Formats: sequence, C-alpha cells, structure tokens
Amino acid sequence: MKKLIFFLATIFTSFSLSASHFAGAEIGYEYLSTNTNGSHDYKVRLQIYRDISGIPLDLNQSLCISSSCFGQQTVALTFLPVLPQNGGNARQALPVPGLSDCVDANDPDLVTIEIYYFEATVTLQGNCPNWKFSWHGNARNVNNIDNLTFIGNSDLYVETLLNNTIGQNTSPTFVNPAAKSFCVGSPFTWSQAATEPDGDSLRYSFGHPLNAPFGAVCTTPTLATFAAGYSVLQPMTTVSGINIDEKVGTFSFTPSQIETDVVNVIVEEYRLDPVTTLWLKVGTTVRDLQIPIVGACLQATAAGPKINTSASGFSNEAIEADTMRTFLYGLGLTKAVFDSTLSPRTDSIGVVEYNCGDSIINLSFSSDVLCSTVSPDGTDFRLVGPDSAATAIPAVSFACQTDLTTNNIALLLHQPLDQNGDYYLQIKNGNDGNTLQNECGFSLTPFYTLKVKVQGCTQPIYKLENVTVVADSTIKIEWTKIDSTVSKKLFTSWNILRSNNNQFYPIDNVTDYNATSYVDNSADANAVDNIQFQYAIQLVQNFNAKSPSNTINNILLKESTNDQMTTFDWSDYLGWTNAEYNFEYRNTSTSEPWQSLAGPTASILSYSYDHPEITAANEGIYVYRVIATNPAAPAAYIAESNWLYLEFKNEPVIDDEPYIANIPNVITPNGDSQNDFFYINDNTYSNISVSIFNRWGKLVYQDLNASSQDYTQGKGWDGTDINTGQPASDGVYFYLVEASDFVSGKSEELKGPLTIIRGTH
Repeated sequence: MKKLIFFLATIFTSFSLSASHFAGAEIGYEYLSTNTNGSHDYKVRLQIYRDISGIPLDLNQSLCISSSCFGQQTVALTFLPVLPQNGGNARQALPVPGLSDCVDANDPDLVTIEIYYFEATVTLQGNCPNWKFSWHGNARNVNNIDNLTFIGNSDLYVETLLNNTIGQNTSPTFVNPAAKSFCVGSPFTWSQAATEPDGDSLRYSFGHPLNAPFGAVCTTPTLATFAAGYSVLQPMTTVSGINIDEKVGTFSFTPSQIETDVVNVIVEEYRLDPVTTLWLKVGTTVRDLQIPIVGACLQATAAGPKINTSASGFSNEAIEADTMRTFLYGLGLTKAVFDSTLSPRTDSIGVVEYNCGDSIINLSFSSDVLCSTVSPDGTDFRLVGPDSAATAIPAVSFACQTDLTTNNIALLLHQPLDQNGDYYLQIKNGNDGNTLQNECGFSLTPFYTLKVKVQGCTQPIYKLENVTVVADSTIKIEWTKIDSTVSKKLFTSWNILRSNNNQFYPIDNVTDYNATSYVDNSADANAVDNIQFQYAIQLVQNFNAKSPSNTINNILLKESTNDQMTTFDWSDYLGWTNAEYNFEYRNTSTSEPWQSLAGPTASILSYSYDHPEITAANEGIYVYRVIATNPAAPAAYIAESNWLYLEFKNEPVIDDEPYIANIPNVITPNGDSQNDFFYINDNTYSNISVSIFNRWGKLVYQDLNASSQDYTQGKGWDGTDINTGQPASDGVYFYLVEASDFVSGKSEELKGPLTIIRGTH
C-alpha cells in the first residue's frame, strides 16, 4: 500500500504589504481516524483575531506542517464563514462575544476585534515526536501595543506541537475567546481554560510571544522584544502582578494604567507512557492574545451584580426605607440596602414568592456573578424568618459558565420554609472575605435585602388520645393527627413528654411520621404501682418543636386493708370527658375471666370491698384493676390502671394449736421509729422462720432462726430487699411464718399480705 501524502495541496499565500492588524491567533488539531495502527488523519483549525480597523483580511491563508522525521510542507486552509447566533446571513467574521462587557463602548481606547475561522484536513506520514503546525501573518496591530517593541517586520507567529509516538492525540480546545477588554483599577479573573478529550493532564503557563519575518509560509520565528518594565511573566502593568493558575488556566490581575498588551498562553499535554511509566509531553498548544486596557468601566457594570427582579416569580414593592430598616433591625438585620431610590425616603424592595415546604431559593441576577466570589458554604447569604429565627443556608449550588461566571445561584436551605409570612434574605460578605462580584470585579452592595413571601403552611393539629397501663408492667400512649395539617415534608419527629411533678421533659422521640403510639418501657411494674405520670406529645417540624398537646395521666390504683375490708381508690382519668369506670377482679389461681365489682359509671373513684367468707373453693390470690372507657366512643380506646393483689386463704381454727399473735400486715419503714420493722411480738414459740416474697413470688427477705434474735420491736425486717440491698418499693408483699410450740412441738405455718408504705404515719 502506498503511503498517503500528508498534505492536500500546496498553496503559497500572497501577503499584503499593508498591515492586517492581527490581535491574536491559535492553532488546534483533531485526530479523525479510528484506525490507530495505520492512519494519521487530522483536522487542523486556525482562529485569527483581528482589529477591524485594519485592511480587509486576505482569506487565502496557509499552514506549515513540519517534523524532523518527514520534513516540511504547506497546506492551504479553507476559510469558514460564520452564522450569527441570532440568525441572519453568513458573514466572514463576527465580533468577539463579551469583548466589551466590562468597559464603556464609547471609550476611545476600546478596540473592536473579530474572529476568523480556517481549517484543513491532512494526513500525516507517520509518527514523530516533534510534529509542528505553524502560521504567521502580516502583521501585528503594532500601533496599539505597549508591552512590545518592533523593529522592521512584525508578523504574528503561532505554532502548535504534536508528539504521536505513544498514540494519536487531539489538542486542547480553549473554551473562551482570546480577546477581552478590561478597565483600570478593577480586579479581574479571566479563564483561558481548555477542554481535553483524551484524558491527558494539562499544564498552563505564560509563553514568549513570537514574531516572524514576512515571506515564506514555513519560517523560523524570533522572540518578540518586551518594552522596558514588561516580561513573559508580567506582560502588563498591574497593581500587584499578573498570576496564572497552572492547573486550571485562569489568570488574575488588576490593571493599573491604560494600555494594550500582548500575552502568550501555553497549554502543555502530558500522557503516561505505558512502556516507560513516565509522563511524556504529547502536545503543546499556544494562544497569542492582545488585551486592551481602557480607563472607563461600564457604569451599569460598576454598580455590581443585581438581583433580577424582573425574572419569573419576582416583583418589586415600594417601601418607606427608614421604617423598613427599623423593622429589620428588630429581626437582627442591622443593615439593609434596597433597590434604587424612588423618592427621597422611599425605596423598592425585591419580592419573591415560595410555598411552604420549599427548601431551595433560586436567585437570578441581571448581570453575571463571578463564580470565584460565591462562597460555597452559603455564608454570602442570611435568611431570617417571621419568628426572627435565622434559617441556615449550609450550601449553594450554581452552574459555572465557560467564562467562570453564573447568573443563577440556588440557596440550599438546611430546613424547608415552614412558616407563613415574610422571610428576609440579605446578601453580605461570606467566609471568603467578599460579597458577590461580577466578571468585571465590581461587588454587589453588602446587605442587599430581598423579601421572600411564604404561603401555604398550616397550623399542625394533633391530640393525645389515651394513656393506659399495659399488663401492670409498662405504659402505652396513643395519639392522632390531622394529616392535612401535619406536613410529611417538614416532619422531623414526635417528642414524647412525661411528668410526675408537673414539670414535663422529653423522654424519647419517634421519627416515624405515621406513628400513633409509643410504649414507655422506663415506667416499669414498680413505677406504675406507685407513681401517677402525665404525658403529652410534641410535634417537631424542621427540627423546631411545636406546642405540646393536651396532657393525660395514667390511672393509679391504691388500696388500704384491715381485717374485714379493703378500700380501693383511683385517680380520675382525664383522657376524655366523663370517663366511665369499671372496677374488676379475678382469682389468679384459676382461669376465671375478669369480673366486675362496680361500674361502669362516671362518678365512681373509690370502692370498699368487704372480704368474702373464705372457703377452700375460693381461697387464692386475687388481682384488682380499673378500666376506663369513653362513653362517646367506648370501643375507640381503653385506659387501664395498675393491678393490686390480695391473698385470701382458708385457715380453719384448731383448738390447742399454737397461735402467734401480733403479725403486722403494714409497715412504714421511714425512720420515724413507728412501724419501721416487720416483727413477731410473741416469745412463746420457738424455731420461728420468716420468709417475705414480692407479688411475683420472688424472695426479698428471709430469716430461718428468727427466735434467736428476740423478734420484737426494734428487730426484724426493715424493708430492705436482700437481692439489691436497696429499700423495697411500696406495695403489697406476702409473708410466710413457720413456727413450733415449746411444749407440743407441733408445726404451724401462717401466710398473709404485707403492705409497705413509705410515708409519715
């Protein structure tokens, strides 16, 4: 197969002897072939930037392609007319977009620059480490350039390099045009970033501008000569120098005088060689720039970026400025700046409307904002709600355009908007030390204030419905809500509030929006027998706690017992109006169901229980409880009390059997020396043993040799649980006394209830 010749045509350009006022140029190339082993097809692009004040551009331009491997050739470039973005007929060139965004269009130092496009498709002869694509044209815009000096010919020269020995390559493409006008005294950040389709690493730097003698297409360039005070790294007069970010291709500067300067930007491509594992340079792209610096900035631009209150959803509202500032001072916004003055004491404030639950505020700007001046942590902005509380803005989101600006910033709120009324948004200095700036370096006036109107929020409606003791061991609470008033979008949690001394405090929270009940396991079996708790629930929206609900207490059942009667009393239940009570019991020794002793009735809060005649058929331990129901909806909820236990035992009277007197059934171990001990006040019997159990049959005290301790007042059980060493809780216990008579030696076993009450008696 014959090798393809790497040029399409050889056309020598006739250069005009008159200046074309070239203001810059760049060359790029694109690898076209999909057969990486044999073909070397490339599309080469040339962009020429030209001051329109020069003579018409010669559209017959040529490119020089050279290498140490295959020599040099010239290639004719095809001129590409362009279509205006807003339509119309094709033109030879278009003005550089954004060239005069920052400057006064009437400034006498302003230079209008056009872009011309050329391209050619070529086939390289093979791989070589130093392919060069070069162009030069007559001539630079020398009359306007201040940082270079010219002697004789001053053709502008640019070149781009390719090393395709470790694979074919496409050069980086600059994102923004190579021409822009700036004004004195403003800080600028200008992007010369490029896209790279091959995944190679890019490095940006300043280069030395090149000139070439008039004549042949393929020529040897010379270094341009800098005027006094200028250099490759400082090619313009600035306040504190010009700096380029070698990683991202932006350079920053503050011009300090009117002038026009040539700047050369180099982009080097590096690729990892899989054989040597070294980073090798695979390409170098050069851009020659001409930067005009004028004295006057555009007046509208100098005012800094503004909120576009003409955007959809925005409006303007006339305000009396001093009154509004006083109002905002009360919200903690000590400074406020509004839109342009309408009359001596009247300003206009921008207004935007949002719905309840929205968590993003979008701001559109009438002039673009420099991305580097937007603090990503949201500290450029402060939002205060109708309740004077600040709503956190932890982050912002925006799409940065190719010129490193944005015209829309989304504020990402930590919590959705959850109150009807007016929020106030201020734009201020962020943690980056500045407020928002436009691309021309002018700042938005700090403390610019905007009103955010929120509507659609509802007052949440929820209610605690029931509090019940579950199986004498825990407490369950139940509640309802009206879904249309409790926003799932804003929901954070349900706080569970509890009190036993009229001071409520949260004991837990439930994070399920659909939850309607909660079991308080911290209220154990001992607690429900001795403490009356009050409960409430509290909705938390947006991490802000709302007002607590109504309160309901559990039913606490108590009893007092003598030989013939036990009186039961219980607390009134406030879960609903006129609760009806049913007092019930059952024998735990049998499988009998609960049986009613009294009720249901709304007035009963006490019941006196005459002890029944005990026979072998009905002896046992009996348990008692109270059930409350709502007469308006008896099946909806049931509130149950704690349980109390009484033991009844059939003990036939046997003559001449031993009898132990004065076994107490109540002790009050509170340290007042009265009834502080459980003891047996009788010295007639020997071999006495005492065992005391709680209502679940667990041994809490035992003395197997009670008689040896003279079991009288001042001796005996002081109410301390032998298992824990702590005072046993108030409640009902059961004793077992075993003894024998001195004379007869017959055994006797006595059982009975023992109640502990720790109070003053």
